[in-house]
Amino acid sequence: MIALKESIEIRSAPEEVFDWFRNLDKNYAGWHSDHIKWIFEGGFREGARCQYEERLHGDPHIARATLVRIEKDRLIEFRHIFPLSIVCPGGSFTIERRADGSLFTATLRFRAGWLFSVLMPRRVDAVKHHMKEEGQNLKRLLERTATEPRCRSEHEISRLRSHIHFSEKVPEGSETTDVQTRT
Repeated sequence: MIALKESIEIRSAPEEVFDWFRNLDKNYAGWHSDHIKWIFEGGFREGARCQYEERLHGDPHIARATLVRIEKDRLIEFRHIFPLSIVCPGGSFTIERRADGSLFTATLRFRAGWLFSVLMPRRVDAVKHHMKEEGQNLKRLLERTATEPRCRSEHEISRLRSHIHFSEKVPEGSETTDVQTRT
């Protein structure tokens, strides 16, 4: 068995990286141009199944997996379901805390890896390339999110509006409104 691993440092806390994966059903298609969709069947918990669809060599492929181990802010391990499990039994996403954020590592395990590498070296290279792009894209997505203003929920917006009073009268010729904060 061989394991393909790709690691990248991300300037985001492990909690942020883990939360991004907890919402993979919403984030998957934007993670890589070959990704189509991810579905959690039964939620994000150990023992739950998931299904993902992506393009490999231009053709859509569907894979199913079981989430076998989840350690909050550290690890998501999955096991593929037949027929993919014959070739690739599973993999994991690990997140390690670093001084400036996190070290993210994606791992895929392949049976008969040496044979796979000899008979299909271009396919192995394509998987490695895809994993590298996923890491770079994840870094870009999470670091961009960390520097952009946070998107507020409707509840937060409503709460903030309740503390701000907008003057109803605008002086003629004025382009601004007086704002008073209620306490």
